[in-house]
Amino acid sequence: MSNKHDDIFNDIAGAEASGGREPNIEEGEYILVLDQASIKQGYKGKSMRLAFKVMEAKKVGADEPNQPESKASYILNFTKNQYAMGNAKAFFIALLGLTEDEAKDSAALADHMAMACSPDQPLRGMRVKCSAYNQPIKTGPNAGKPFTRYNWASVPQDGNDITAGVEFLDS
Repeated sequence: MSNKHDDIFNDIAGAEASGGREPNIEEGEYILVLDQASIKQGYKGKSMRLAFKVMEAKKVGADEPNQPESKASYILNFTKNQYAMGNAKAFFIALLGLTEDEAKDSAALADHMAMACSPDQPLRGMRVKCSAYNQPIKTGPNAGKPFTRYNWASVPQDGNDITAGVEFLDS
């Protein structure tokens, strides 16, 4: 088949399918296993997507948490959210088990984040604690609407734990 539309069909066939992404991390206490970290330039700006599989979940509020064995994601839009870069830094400090002093070496931290988002996904299988809680937005046009905040904490782990994390992801 040869016509003026061939190129668009090839482009569509080679595109990443949209839709069907994981739900956000709901209110709760979690142990999450990192499945994928990626950076993407999209129509809403530059963003980071962190995809997880829930290892442990505990209800802490009115809403049900994401269930163990389910998938969840955390999306940070760097173009539209002034706090996104700080939130990403907090996540990686926790995931890597860094102290505040160690995190002051911004070049080393940037190298770790770039490595995490590379196609090789070398941090896949690492665990991180997440405490997600809802609070109302205080000002602006969305005042009063719920907003989920995330606190991250490190989980002590070694190579065997990370291998077990990869096995958990692949199960």
